[in-house]
Amino acid sequence: MARMLYTVNGNGCHVWLRAKNSRGYGVVWHEGKVRLAHRVAWFMAHGRWPDATKVLDHACDNKACVNPDHLRELPNFRNIRRSYPRGDALTESRRLRWRVANSRRRTYSTDYVVGGE
Repeated sequence: MARMLYTVNGNGCHVWLRAKNSRGYGVVWHEGKVRLAHRVAWFMAHGRWPDATKVLDHACDNKACVNPDHLRELPNFRNIRRSYPRGDALTESRRLRWRVANSRRRTYSTDYVVGGE
């Protein structure tokens, strides 16, 4: 069983204290796999994994939060719709730069070597 290490902030968020991925979500080793910490927290609280047709949304808007009371299952389109825009102009310009930078990183290249040549 995963050990959930967090601290509680003023909003009641259980802020993850261990490793995080490049997007700011906590990660933990659970049942032989590296998993998102908020999904493991959901599993531990509800005894089941989230519905496969839905995603877990952080109602508190804190990606590092693992408080099951701050998580809810939503269809992905609602989660995406809820995420744009919600910050001031400076925050939104930073998000735009992040999305552009990561879209470049995620593009697939057709220039690859076959057979180690």
